Amino acid sequence: MSNATALHHFDVRHNGFIGGVPSFGGLKRLQFLAFYDNPLGTGKSTDLDFMSSLLYSPATLLTLYLANCNFGGVLPRFIANFSSLEDFYIGENVISGTIPSDIHLLVNLQLLDLSENQLGGTIPSSWGNLQQLNGLFVNGNKLFGEIPISLGNLSLLSRLYLQFNELQGTIPISFEKLKYLLELDLSRNKLQGNFPKVILTSLVHLDLSHNHFTGPLPVEIGGFKNLVSLNLSNNMFLGKLPSTMGALSSLIELNIDHNIFHGFIPPSFSSLKSLEILDLSCNNLTGNIPKFLGKLQYLKRLNLSLNHLEGEIPTEGIFKHKTEVELVGNNLCGGTPQFGLPTCPRKGERKHLSHIQKLVILMSSGTLILLIIVALIVFIYKQKNNQPLTLDATTEFMPKVSYWSIQKATNEFSKSNIIGFGKFSTVYKGILDGSLGIVAIKVFKLQVRGASKSFLAECETLRQIRHRNLVKVLTTCCSIDHEGNDFFAIVYEYMINGSLDNWLHNHSKDTGENNDSKSLNLLQRVNIAIDVANALDYLHNQLEAGLVHCDLKPSNILLDGDLVAHVADFGLAKFLPTEVASSSIGIKGTIGYAAPEYGMGSDLSTFGDMYSYGILLLEIFTSRRLTSDIFNNGLTLHNYVRICMPEQVIEIVDPKLFHKEANATPRSLVLQNQIIECLVSIFKIGIACSMELPRDRMSIGDAVKELHSIKDTIVKLGDIRTIPR
Repeated sequence: MSNATALHHFDVRHNGFIGGVPSFGGLKRLQFLAFYDNPLGTGKSTDLDFMSSLLYSPATLLTLYLANCNFGGVLPRFIANFSSLEDFYIGENVISGTIPSDIHLLVNLQLLDLSENQLGGTIPSSWGNLQQLNGLFVNGNKLFGEIPISLGNLSLLSRLYLQFNELQGTIPISFEKLKYLLELDLSRNKLQGNFPKVILTSLVHLDLSHNHFTGPLPVEIGGFKNLVSLNLSNNMFLGKLPSTMGALSSLIELNIDHNIFHGFIPPSFSSLKSLEILDLSCNNLTGNIPKFLGKLQYLKRLNLSLNHLEGEIPTEGIFKHKTEVELVGNNLCGGTPQFGLPTCPRKGERKHLSHIQKLVILMSSGTLILLIIVALIVFIYKQKNNQPLTLDATTEFMPKVSYWSIQKATNEFSKSNIIGFGKFSTVYKGILDGSLGIVAIKVFKLQVRGASKSFLAECETLRQIRHRNLVKVLTTCCSIDHEGNDFFAIVYEYMINGSLDNWLHNHSKDTGENNDSKSLNLLQRVNIAIDVANALDYLHNQLEAGLVHCDLKPSNILLDGDLVAHVADFGLAKFLPTEVASSSIGIKGTIGYAAPEYGMGSDLSTFGDMYSYGILLLEIFTSRRLTSDIFNNGLTLHNYVRICMPEQVIEIVDPKLFHKEANATPRSLVLQNQIIECLVSIFKIGIACSMELPRDRMSIGDAVKELHSIKDTIVKLGDIRTIPR
């Protein structure tokens, strides 16, 4: 190809070419190069080496179309040398690293597409210099930080896609200068603040869904007169829906579900004549379903479920087709026979109570009387014993949550909201109304034998414990689901960094693929080990009756935004001395982490937790799963580490703790030896805690002291992110 010196346009899109890209050196007239949709790359760092050959034609090259080719590696900095480049498409690949800041030198760039890659870091503020940019697509990466204010300088920008990243902060006020912006997608980030009052009259598509926006919608929202699609779902917007939304007469799709809006559906919505999709579900809307919704002739899908609507269902238009309307979770009647609801009572007609309703009222009255009697008995008992009528020191007035609010918070228990699961429960991420915000909701599988007992045990345990390194419970829910079955859930503080298991083994719940960019450095691992040890010390030694966790493992260690560890899952926990006979308890914990004496019927003890902690400590610094193929024929993680101590320690430590150093200096060698000594000391603690005989195991108090000493040594060595090797 490099001999075709007169070539200026090369386009092989949508074929099946493989085997990499050859050199295009010598093509000094090349203007257009397109490989889109060919599996040319291997996903490795050498895939983009061919781009250096394009430096022979930097002054003529106008278009690079390299999307969806499985290219790996990082973006080369010399891209900035393609001074004439106008369109650069390299989305839908597996490119990693950060975005080269020198891209801002491509002053002729009109379209930049880096979407659907694995790029990290922040969006360069220097991109404000790309004055000719018309389209900017960096969606589907791992970008974090705030949206640069300088993007407001891109005065010709018409499409801006930043969705599916980890961006934080607010929408820059400088966006008011984007007078030609047609499409803005900021969905599925961590953005916050109120709805922007900046009115971009040019906008056709606006998506702010799945963020942390809050506050009411301003009346100025009616100024977005050209909007065809508006998606504000899965935020925390509140207040009443402004009547000015009726001015959005071009709207075809309106999604404002999963927020905290209340009040009536505004009559002005009757002006939304072009609507095809309307989703107002999972809010707190009240009143009747307006009849004008049945007169919107283009409406194809309507979702009003999980609100507080009442009264008669209209029978015109879309309401003739039950499959196109969702109304579950309201107090409705009437409608077409397809809905299967009772007819509505006529005005002035006395509503007769059914036998079931009478029974419910009678039972409710009996329950109330019973509660009053119990309260009186407790009062008299405490007065007799001169006990003050005060709440338990660990008890708080917890906010009440219902089954419906949890269903709404979890997007109807959507699989996409699942962040963890176990034998007895599934854990969802959700957004609850009010002050609770983003939470983790543990829903118990009551159809599994032992789940209800696990729920009661966890509630009883969490009621009596409180420590900075234990997961914080916010409230509980004992209710009935939509099918009339018992429903138990516990609501916890949400831990943004997930479980320790995901960090150690780089496993993404969403993709099932490894995520090597997610790694803990040495000091972070030591801090986590100390956090867990502090929690165990509290449970074992600082409570009036010692508490045994019984299931300590990486998936039950959760990390907050500062990577502080919190011990979770107290479904198997028992206070000592336990009242349950050892023979009836069964396996106490998870195989591999459970103490060996438990398998022989021994009683619960704090020594059992110490065994689990020792194995956990060894796993934190080796990143070896207990299910690894290496552990067979009787070889355990404990024995594996013990055999390699101390001469081969560097061979068993997690490789991500090291970095290669081409030319070792005397200081780096000294530093390496000091770090290895620290690692040897850590492994000795792990071995001592996980000895086979309970009496031989180290106590948690001694483990805490030794780990603090090791941490002090590491801190004195300076900023150690990885260890020179």
